[in-house]
Amino acid sequence: MTAKLGYMSKGTFAPHEKNIPMLPGNNFHDDPLLRRGRATHTLDIKQGTMVAVSTIEPTYQPPAYKRIEHNVDVPQRETTPPWLTQHNVLRFNAYYLEPIVESAIETVRLRKCVVYFHTEDNTVLVRELPQPNAGMSQGVLIRRHCIPVDPSEKTGTDNEMIGVAHLNVGVDVTLYGKRFHICDVDSNTRNHLEAMGVAVPANEGWPEGDQFAAYLAKKARRVGTLTAQDLELKRHHEYGTAGRVSMVSPERIQQAKRFYQANGRVLTFLAGWDDRDRPHGDLRLMQINYYLEDATIQVLEPPVTNSGREECKKTLVRQRIPRKSPDNKPAFKNESLLDHLKTDAHQHNTFGVNMDGGYLTEDDLGIGRVLDIHGKTFVLYDCDERTRKYYLQEKGVDLGASMDIMKYFNIVPKKIPRAAPPPHDGIGSEEDSLGNWQGLLMKPPKRDHVKWVKNDGKILTFALRMVASPNAVIEEESRHFILSFWLEDDSLQITEISSRNSGIMGGKYLARQKVKQIQPDGSSKYLQAEDFQVGEIIELYSKKFRILQMDRNTEKLLSGIEDPSSPEDIKKLIVVMRENMVTKYPRVQEAFHAVGGHINNCVDLEDLIKFFRTMNLECKREDAKTILNMFDNDRNGTLDFNEFVGMVLGDEHSLKLDVLANSTRAIRLAPEDTFTQYDAHVQDNIELAHTGSLYKKQAKNTLEMFRDKIHQRRMGTIEVFRLLNGSTPNALMGPESFRRGLKDILHMLLKEEEIRVLEDIFFPNGQLCTLQHFSVILESPREAVMGFA
Repeated sequence: MTAKLGYMSKGTFAPHEKNIPMLPGNNFHDDPLLRRGRATHTLDIKQGTMVAVSTIEPTYQPPAYKRIEHNVDVPQRETTPPWLTQHNVLRFNAYYLEPIVESAIETVRLRKCVVYFHTEDNTVLVRELPQPNAGMSQGVLIRRHCIPVDPSEKTGTDNEMIGVAHLNVGVDVTLYGKRFHICDVDSNTRNHLEAMGVAVPANEGWPEGDQFAAYLAKKARRVGTLTAQDLELKRHHEYGTAGRVSMVSPERIQQAKRFYQANGRVLTFLAGWDDRDRPHGDLRLMQINYYLEDATIQVLEPPVTNSGREECKKTLVRQRIPRKSPDNKPAFKNESLLDHLKTDAHQHNTFGVNMDGGYLTEDDLGIGRVLDIHGKTFVLYDCDERTRKYYLQEKGVDLGASMDIMKYFNIVPKKIPRAAPPPHDGIGSEEDSLGNWQGLLMKPPKRDHVKWVKNDGKILTFALRMVASPNAVIEEESRHFILSFWLEDDSLQITEISSRNSGIMGGKYLARQKVKQIQPDGSSKYLQAEDFQVGEIIELYSKKFRILQMDRNTEKLLSGIEDPSSPEDIKKLIVVMRENMVTKYPRVQEAFHAVGGHINNCVDLEDLIKFFRTMNLECKREDAKTILNMFDNDRNGTLDFNEFVGMVLGDEHSLKLDVLANSTRAIRLAPEDTFTQYDAHVQDNIELAHTGSLYKKQAKNTLEMFRDKIHQRRMGTIEVFRLLNGSTPNALMGPESFRRGLKDILHMLLKEEEIRVLEDIFFPNGQLCTLQHFSVILESPREAVMGFA
């Protein structure tokens, strides 16, 4: 970028009259060294004022046709503008009142400010005076700019701005909704206003009664008269900042012990708060929790439906409640530590603990006691069982029975009128009709499925005799009935027993249904099992019946005694137990130790019950005791090793199991074993019989387990065959590769007996297994494998 060239400082261009063309070389005074290469500007400062700089040569005379005379009268302004000489700032002291809501210290706060008025451009700046420890942001309140006059104070045009005329001592000026009262000016401002001819009143000074400033000053001064709470707070601050710790008082030690000993222990009381003296007040039932660890109290209000009040989780947060003195004043509210030491309470050192003498403790609580909690009166009328037990054991105080809080406050409970359900019209069940009456949407009655499943098949049977009525035509006392009561749905049925030459046909007297009985208070309820007692009289549809007796099954059901299992059930339990032992344990010693014989070298009743539970068998305690007694030869209540072998192998007791015992797979020992002195080598090689129906069942279970493991790994038949064989899918698989694949590739933790069973299935008579044979065994039903039908 090339700078513009100005006129030459020396020499002139060649005159035009010589007719020398302006070509390079014709201008002999065009010296490059005399050129000005700096950027030009159009403004310059002369005599303190910026003026335009002309780029025309001073000797230049424009042509005649360009010479135009301008005779316009333009007023000449002063050399310097007034704002350059009138740079004054007027300073006014002012304040405004800020309302404070929900504060125990003050209701209105005095905010001190300084209003700066700049005369050069009539701008206003408002700055709030700093106040130490005020806890609020201070500084510039309104930034410097022209402030429009408040609409309520306008006297001129719409664009009227705040000026000097609006500011003076004793004048209220509104700036953006805040009403400032000017109370003071400095000497320079006063002289300036008086020079303008404005009368300035005397300074008023700051108003008195600033509650917040007095509170801050009092807080800063009260070093030697701190209360016990403030001293405790000061103690924690000193420890946190400087690490200083004063001597721990005995009260503090006791308080720490109590905190750890009573951690989590809460005393719960129920209290009533009579708030009816206020408009829309009511009797409020509260729950008061007293925490023993730090003697704090929490007030809760249980939710009440349709009370018209929102649910409040905590009426009073957990805190210590000061005890009221006889003159109904708090124990130490706004009192100093020295004043508190004059009372009966004890203070060990200057760093005080929370005084127990001035707060509510567990000794102030009890049924019938009246508590004053922050001006609210609470009457304790009940407590929980845990609180009663604490007072009785720790304090030796019996709290007594609970009191009627409604009667204490003379409140009669309101009876809410409710419409009575209409009588049943006999169509359908009463539950179905009542459900349609209670709701607009018809829903089937709900059945108690838990009761139905628990009492399925349980029937109570009673023998009845009709009680003769006063106007009986026939001999009703000679009529006998059988009542059947179903526990699953509380329905009953009555059947009459026919008697010869009575003229009355026997049969169904009352069909199965639920029957209601009228109570003495006029209400009605369905008959339950506890309503049937031998010797009692029951009334069914205006007919009275006397219960004569009940059968043995009914006696057991009502007394809670379960029906003993039949001998066939005991036999089945023994058969299943033997099959599980043979399948899981290859040697008798392993089965004996697994059941529990490794503890005391014997198996007791509890060990046998636990073993049945591990097999997921439903075995009653009486059944397990029966099995134990069957094989307990010495009648000592336990089974030693010889008796356990007899239970597993089924020596003389196997004859009692009929065909079921003969079909089980037995764990047999070598013939030379005597169970009292046997060789260790023979003991470790107890063999399993591989013939009979039990071996077939073991083969089924082993194959099913192998299938489940393959299915859990989400593997296909061809993939399993290839992994077990270790070659192409069409190759033949031998027992060695099968055994190696199960252990090293598939990592199946199978027992040796289970592997041998699988080898018998996949490799019959030692033949190699093809993919087709392998697929047929895995994918066909297990009953069809090897003829296990």
